[in-house]
Amino acid sequence: MPAPAPQTPSPQVEVPPPERYDEDVPAPAMPTAGASVRPKSPVVYGTFEEKGDSDDDEVMVKTEFVWADGAEHDVKLSGAWNGWMPVQMYHEGGGMWSVVTPVPAGTHEFKFVVDGEWKHSTRHPTVGASEDTMNNIRVIRGPPKNKQNTARLSEQRNKQAGMSAPKPKKCCIS
Repeated sequence: MPAPAPQTPSPQVEVPPPERYDEDVPAPAMPTAGASVRPKSPVVYGTFEEKGDSDDDEVMVKTEFVWADGAEHDVKLSGAWNGWMPVQMYHEGGGMWSVVTPVPAGTHEFKFVVDGEWKHSTRHPTVGASEDTMNNIRVIRGPPKNKQNTARLSEQRNKQAGMSAPKPKKCCIS
């Protein structure tokens, strides 16, 4: 059997530390009985993965989702970005379940499957008119799309790969 072909990793751009939406509010501690730790907006963690060189290409953002309301046996994440296919979450202890999964930049609806039951989280913003149609919603931000940042990111990638930046071409109009 031939050896498998080596896989080329997607170029990645490091993201600064997670942004906090509520700058004046400290990160919540583990909930105590009767305490509410519902954030106003979710915090997004991760790195950007570029799918190609065009500005129109989809950008995937590795994003952490957390279910903090406990479960007996199992929690899965389902979202519109992947056709509502459940993604297994991992038990972190103390009623916390989490998963990091690639999500395209944009606004996305999602829901959790907790012990076989579809549930939305009260800790994330929601959309929907009734309990049956209610989903959580999150805005996933991609990298800036302006040309200056694209050139800077390309230069950083070249430096990491040990290559020098391409020399600008001279052009004349006659």
